[in-house]
Amino acid sequence: MRPFLRDLRLLVLASRSVIGQDAVTALRFAGRPTVVRDLDGGMTDRVYEPPVTPCAVLVATDLGTAAAATGTSPARPEDWAAFVRTVHGAGCPLVLLVPCPPERWPAWADRRLAIVTWDLVTAVGQARQAAKRAAGLARSPL
Repeated sequence: MRPFLRDLRLLVLASRSVIGQDAVTALRFAGRPTVVRDLDGGMTDRVYEPPVTPCAVLVATDLGTAAAATGTSPARPEDWAAFVRTVHGAGCPLVLLVPCPPERWPAWADRRLAIVTWDLVTAVGQARQAAKRAAGLARSPL
């Protein structure tokens, strides 16, 4: 997601201005989504813990599609499954914001996830629809 770092920072700023400074926690991960760091300069890895109070969790990710180009290892499907279980187990809807078209997504990124393609033509309605879908998925077992 390095090519999108500026956009990600703008997304965090916009989210904080709309939702509230203290209501948005920005984290980053490399590879496994279950191991995170603070976006704003944190250098210490820690195990991801979902919000205490159920709320939407938005993850901007390339789903590992750029791993080969960056020389990193993508998260394994098991890592994503564990992350999804953790988020849904806390009663939180999960929406993935992905900057590549569905034909580039890995096979495991299927109907159990609410995914919005993040590009120039992404509409608010798509995000709203994904949020509704995510709320339903958070209530369903994997």
